[in-house]
Amino acid sequence: MKQIITFFSLITILLFSQQLNAQYFGQNKVKYKDFKFKVVASKTFDTYHYLENDSLIIGIIKDAEKWRARHEQVFKDSFDYKVPIIIYNNHGDFQQTSIVGGLIGTTTGGVTEGLKNRVLFPITPSYTQTDHVLGHELVHAHQYNMIMSADSLSFKNMANIPLWMTEGMAEFLSIGSTDEHTAMWMRDAVAYDYFPRIKDLHKSRYFPYRYGHSFWAFVSGTFGDDKLYDLYKETAKLGVKEAFKRELGMPIDSFSIRWKEATEKHYKPLMENRTLKAIGTTLIDEENGGRMNISPAVSPDGKYFIFLSEKNVFSIELYLANATTGKIIKKLSTRTRESHLDALDGFQSAGTWSPDSKKYAFVVYSKGMNKLAIADIEKGKVIDEFFMPKIEAFNDIDWSPDGKLLLFTGLNQGQSDLYTIDVKTKEINQLTDDYYAQLQGNWSPKGDEIVFVTDKLNKIANRPNKNLSFAFFDVATKKVTIPKVFVNSNNLNPRYSPDGKAIYFLSDREGFRDAYKYDIETGKVYQLTNFQTGISGITAYSPAISISREKNEILYSLYADSKYNIYKVKIADLEPKEIAPDDENHTAAILPSLNLKESYVDANLESDKNLADIGKLSQKEYKPKFKLDYISSGGVGISTGRYGTGMAGGINMLFGDMLNDNQMFIGAMLNGEIQDFGGQVAYLNRKSRYAWGGGVSHIPYRYGYAGYQSQDEMIYGQQSNIKYVIDMYRIFNESVSAFSYYPFSKATRLELGGSLSYYSFTKRREIYHLNNYGYAIGYERGDIEKVGDPFGTANINLAYVGDNSSFGLTAPMKGYRYRLEAQQSFGRYQSASLLGDVRKYFYVKPFTFAVKGYQYLQFGKSAENPLNYPIYLGYGNLVRGYTSTSLTNDTEGSLAYTDLLGSRMSLASFEVRLPFTGPERISVIKSKFLFTDLNLFVDAGVVWGDYRNYDYMTNSYNIANRSFEDSTIISSVGISTRINVFGQLILEPYYAFPLQLNNGDTGVFGLNFTPGW
Repeated sequence: MKQIITFFSLITILLFSQQLNAQYFGQNKVKYKDFKFKVVASKTFDTYHYLENDSLIIGIIKDAEKWRARHEQVFKDSFDYKVPIIIYNNHGDFQQTSIVGGLIGTTTGGVTEGLKNRVLFPITPSYTQTDHVLGHELVHAHQYNMIMSADSLSFKNMANIPLWMTEGMAEFLSIGSTDEHTAMWMRDAVAYDYFPRIKDLHKSRYFPYRYGHSFWAFVSGTFGDDKLYDLYKETAKLGVKEAFKRELGMPIDSFSIRWKEATEKHYKPLMENRTLKAIGTTLIDEENGGRMNISPAVSPDGKYFIFLSEKNVFSIELYLANATTGKIIKKLSTRTRESHLDALDGFQSAGTWSPDSKKYAFVVYSKGMNKLAIADIEKGKVIDEFFMPKIEAFNDIDWSPDGKLLLFTGLNQGQSDLYTIDVKTKEINQLTDDYYAQLQGNWSPKGDEIVFVTDKLNKIANRPNKNLSFAFFDVATKKVTIPKVFVNSNNLNPRYSPDGKAIYFLSDREGFRDAYKYDIETGKVYQLTNFQTGISGITAYSPAISISREKNEILYSLYADSKYNIYKVKIADLEPKEIAPDDENHTAAILPSLNLKESYVDANLESDKNLADIGKLSQKEYKPKFKLDYISSGGVGISTGRYGTGMAGGINMLFGDMLNDNQMFIGAMLNGEIQDFGGQVAYLNRKSRYAWGGGVSHIPYRYGYAGYQSQDEMIYGQQSNIKYVIDMYRIFNESVSAFSYYPFSKATRLELGGSLSYYSFTKRREIYHLNNYGYAIGYERGDIEKVGDPFGTANINLAYVGDNSSFGLTAPMKGYRYRLEAQQSFGRYQSASLLGDVRKYFYVKPFTFAVKGYQYLQFGKSAENPLNYPIYLGYGNLVRGYTSTSLTNDTEGSLAYTDLLGSRMSLASFEVRLPFTGPERISVIKSKFLFTDLNLFVDAGVVWGDYRNYDYMTNSYNIANRSFEDSTIISSVGISTRINVFGQLILEPYYAFPLQLNNGDTGVFGLNFTPGW
């Protein structure tokens, strides 16, 4: 879960303003579907869904009430309102939600949003996964409720609680103190001696979910479950250090020592007779891949394999490598012909090979659904692609031995089943039909049988088991057989042996995740590996082994030293050890503590009983209703002095419906007198792919001139020879605006906007009569006068925007950005403009080479339009080095200020960027707090056309014009550094040599306050 906390008014306003006005750049969240939500009211929850599977919804509501009753024992609370639960049919639908403002990655399982304490998540292919996500997210609902209901807390206190505390508590309360996956991470920290101190848990090496989980398990078993809530709440009030002293009676350093000692004492004896190093040949590690190299899929002939890796730092990609040497041959193109690719699923398998080892099929997200893509390995491109008819979400694909069919797990209306699709005819055949999980299917070498993973193991009728294990499906008879192997463990990733007589699989039957072999004929089980850590993917359910049928080799991904590497071992080199099918011991999966207290959290998790009644259910169609999300005050103040009295204050309110498809922002402000009151109302509709909105506003702008004038008057019997005159001018802008944008994909969109504005002007004179000592002895205040001629203007703009860039520490590092825009103004002052802004970023580790081309053209009598801000080429974000000071100090006198003014501009820039301090993966110097880069740059530009030149002799503006031929191309070279100030501001101090000033011999310092282009 990613915390979405937007409770500070400035952040709220900025986010809404960006959505309302459309960003200059930025990627899109595409609303591919118009979801028809219904609302089911139960005792504690309002459940929003659009599924037709009523039994699934009732089951989720029952589980939600079960989790509520469990969590209330820890948080000692209850909700005095109904918690909203929003359910999406699959992950592709979940990624389209309007509730979360930013993009949702494929690895995000759920979110709890704080403004309305909304829990939202997608249905997963198995009951266990869905139930865990629900339990996890409802912990966050209780955490938010704690903040909202406490008199002494506010949402600002969330900043005191580190992420590992928040997420770790959600993991512990939804899993308990026994978990093979978290234990694997803890054993790894012990084995490689990097077990953290509490003050180090914020570092990127320590994944907050796993280490936070272990932390809370230690607190529970050592100090008791009653301390969970107390410690969390005190941390919100006082911060980590003071909370530890008050609630646990010890400083964090002492706690760290006890936690580490208990963990080592528990795990080290269990690890003694196990190997730390991988067996076989290293194929992919950090030297030729990334820190995370997972899901190997070896070709049937054993020559090549494909795997998922974040080798390029920015995203998980597919790579093709030689299965003998491990040499990476190329990154596979995942670009499809008919639509843009939204994402790859990093949780799932890399895909499946065709029997002849010439093609490769994999699953992507496209247009809000899963899509199958088939690539030609030799050509290195996608040659076929298609959606599954009536099945929007699917995965775990496997090519049949005859090459005609693809086996896959399809998720439809919350139910996962096994399907096949004919590669040529695209005909789909459903193999199974029940509400149990059907995952990770694999064809037998003859194609007559399928092994798959299911949760249909429980002795209790009609209820899935928490554990998953493999089963057999006879293709001819459709009979399912479930062998009794380690029935209290997870037995996953089953793969047929090359001769079809055995199943290789992964099991956590000892708390360690090792490879095993199941002999189909005899039913005997053999242990093949004995690692201290474990064979694993990103999650416990991710596939991690692959079998080469022609070479009899196993490829596997091993988690060790906080990295995932891929290895190869010959099956003949393994030393099988026979294990009884009922030999299970999960001691190594226990998260250690001092075992001083019994845990009612664990006791509740072990119970299958529903701990609470769901009450009477009622369902109705969802109708959006505005509700106040957030209100903030800009403060209220009154000031008075010798020159008058004024008021200042403001209020901002954000309203939205439950699904955030409709949002409204209302803002009001006062800064001065009553006539300085301003306000804005804006609306945004995101219900469909075609987003639209608008707003009305009244904005006053105030400016003035002041000066002394001589006089000879008697004021209240005193001689006044001087007066102080203030002329206060106001511009009032009343506007009505509307806009829309249509995203074609995650990377491209079309924007259209228009506005009507009316400008009026007033003046008020104030006179202070001063005596000979400078004190005011009289005051006159004139009436408000209308000055100038009011006028109206209309504006319309159209833009096509593309952005697939990956942002680094201070600037984009990879991809492209472009904006092509046309604008036309009507009314008294008419003008038109064209803008083209194209940027490209090439990442060659560790450098980024950035190129920008920019052109802005105004047409018509643009210089005569007072609303057009003049183009000045010497700004630091255009051509660096041509400041007003550098022009003044130009001894050559080759350029004047007016040479950099105009109505049309062309610009080009080139930068070489080096991440200097920051995360060790991409930076030269590792730093936890200081994120900077170093840049070498070349800027060049030219400006021409109309411009306004102020004539001091006549105290007026003159309109001038300069042709392109008569204009001077200016350029500069230099060096800069960009500094990311806590993610809130990016500073760029630079030193530039303006080549057209003083022959480029004199450097100029400057400072920009914007991210890198």
